[in-house]
Amino acid sequence: DRKGPGMSAARFRSRSSAAISLLVPLALIAIVTLVGASGTPSFQGTVTLILCNLIVVLGLQVFVGNSGVYSFGQLGFATAGAYVAALLTLPPAFALLQTPGLPSFIADAQLGALPATLIAAAIGGLLAVAVGLPLMRTSTLAIPISTFAFLVVVYNVAANWDRITGGSSGLVSIPTTTSVESAGLWAAAAIVLAIAFKWSASGYRLQATREDEVAARSIGIGVMRERLIAFGISGVLCGIGGALAVHQSGVLN
Repeated sequence: DRKGPGMSAARFRSRSSAAISLLVPLALIAIVTLVGASGTPSFQGTVTLILCNLIVVLGLQVFVGNSGVYSFGQLGFATAGAYVAALLTLPPAFALLQTPGLPSFIADAQLGALPATLIAAAIGGLLAVAVGLPLMRTSTLAIPISTFAFLVVVYNVAANWDRITGGSSGLVSIPTTTSVESAGLWAAAAIVLAIAFKWSASGYRLQATREDEVAARSIGIGVMRERLIAFGISGVLCGIGGALAVHQSGVLN
């Protein structure tokens, strides 16, 4: 009976702490969005880009922060998301001129910003899972080197696949549809997703591998599986950040 009130108080404190850790960043995002939306066009562009970068940073935190394993490949997923979103929204005439090797169903798609961003998120996540399947089986020390190698591969593909990516000339005339408000909404959603994963059962298991990988394995935690889940979610967030950024700048190279 004595433990009842104490346990209830502990639960209350835990829930209060959880609510604060979620509400504070959301409040900061709201403030930044409101201040940015009331500024000059140049200031709005700067704030929008900051919010896009924040989403990529959150994607990095989902994996690195929870696993304790360094990764240098997340910008590769952001790059993939940016190119996917750009190619799906380019006007057909500009797509034909800049990317003559692009399949017609993509060149003629001319999707809106929302579906293009969602597809970019899916491609970023699928690419992360495909890359992570072999990488997460390697040692903790090998993963950073392998992800850096992946980033080099993405750079070389983007820079040299002229008929699809525009190569070193890049892409122009991309619709500029990302506003401060839309970037703020996506950033808020990214924060909710990142914190929800951190508090999930999978997130706690991944954090256990960060503290003591050997002990985590000894109690049956699948280290490779938990890392791969976080890597996939990280790819989704980075794909979103890349897609929003390219629709803010209107150019990609």
